[in-house]
Parts: sequence; structure tokens; C-alpha cells
Amino acid sequence: MRRHPNWSLATAVLSRVIAGATDFTPDQIPGLSVNRWQSFRIDDRDPDEVTAAFLEYCRPRVTGLLIIVTLQHRRGPLLRGR
Repeated sequence: MRRHPNWSLATAVLSRVIAGATDFTPDQIPGLSVNRWQSFRIDDRDPDEVTAAFLEYCRPRVTGLLIIVTLQHRRGPLLRGR
């Protein structure tokens, strides 16, 4: 799998915020069990609606820097057909 050019930086930031974390999957973030993760539906939704809903969800929970990592970030830049 080809990773985004900033993936190493992202994992380094994660490991400083959560000591011992090695990746953005539940089994590689110490103290964060899988049953604490919640899904956030984005399929078939307007991107602006998704952004607004996600920020509204995060606002009362996050007081500092918010970094969002998606599967697309892991894969790298979008490759478009000719």
C-alpha cells in the first residue's frame, strides 16, 4: 500500500500525543479499545453537510488540535484517470 507523504509525520505526532501509539487503528493505540470507536456515516451525504456534522460532533469533545485521518490519507494522493 502506498502511503501519503506525510504519514510518518502523522504517526510521529500521534506517538507524542499518545505514548506507545504506532498507527491509527484501534489495536495500535494504547488505552483505546475497539468498543470506544464510533462510526460516522459519510456515504451518500453532501461533503459540506458531513463537515458541519463532524465539527458539531467534535466541538464539545475536543479542546485542542484536531487531526483527522482517513483511509484516503493512508492510501496517498488521489489518482485520477486520464
